[in-house]
Amino acid sequence: MKPLKHGSVNWKTYLPEGGIVDQKGRVTNAGVRLLSSQADFERNTTVQDLARLIGYIQEVLTRAAEPFKEGGEILLQVSLSKDAEPAFEMSFQGDLTTELLQRFYDSLSEIDARAEQSTVALQIHFVIKNA
Repeated sequence: MKPLKHGSVNWKTYLPEGGIVDQKGRVTNAGVRLLSSQADFERNTTVQDLARLIGYIQEVLTRAAEPFKEGGEILLQVSLSKDAEPAFEMSFQGDLTTELLQRFYDSLSEIDARAEQSTVALQIHFVIKNA
């Protein structure tokens, strides 16, 4: 992955080698924001493990959204620590129902991902298209 700088701001955007692949399907990943430093992530996980975790969370959301027709967006914050289960915080916009959101949140409890040394956090932005 290669960082892109945004003007004078310290935000960095990382793109996968080979560019961004078009996503098909009802649930798409609209972006990931690392809330901890790149160095902290390097000490606590691998790019491959992080990519697997993000992909798995997207699969969980896809399954949770299947019986619902509504669309919207979810911003999911994930905190990984060494000594505890992952912590999840969620915000949303659009027509998503409380039932869909609860089903997704409850499904996240099956995830067992840990950081190696210290807590790191990231946000994943998902878009759910109307069925």
